[in-house]
Amino acid sequence: TDIDIEGTQDSSKYSPFYSYEDALEVLKAEEIKLRDSLNFPKTTQKTAYTGTKNDINLLINIDYFEEYEVKKVKKWNSLLSKEHKHALASLESMSRFENNVDASFLLAEIYLYSNFSTPPNPQKTLHYYYRVVELSQNATAHYMLGFLYSSGLFGKIDMDQGKALLHYQQASDLGEIR
Repeated sequence: TDIDIEGTQDSSKYSPFYSYEDALEVLKAEEIKLRDSLNFPKTTQKTAYTGTKNDINLLINIDYFEEYEVKKVKKWNSLLSKEHKHALASLESMSRFENNVDASFLLAEIYLYSNFSTPPNPQKTLHYYYRVVELSQNATAHYMLGFLYSSGLFGKIDMDQGKALLHYQQASDLGEIR
């Protein structure tokens, strides 16, 4: 079975998969290498006034620019090493085929917070939090699903207050007190 990480990896080329602990160690090691190469240009600012060289330039933040974000994530994905992608594929395999709750939770957190210098992926975040609650009825995962649906993750997923309330209630019933 092929595990595809943004269309860049065929699992048959990288078998066998890492164990959970090995995948985590690879991600930690690769993050250090990747962090320095993630210097994206600051294209989200425009100069409002350009005067002579003795004048001060005023920088104003502009609104969110979707095309820039798409290009940034594509570049970010292209900078991931084969080992990094293989570690993610290993975790995805554990989640999918071994019903590994820890791998599912780690993937949800990786794709939400860009942990280990992995590009964010809201759809995968949602998928893996759902996988966690499917496998274990985890209170934190329910709480995070509530947060994702209530906030819409800044337009990245559809807001749904009903689903948010449902997940917050389930989290509360399971002991989540945030």
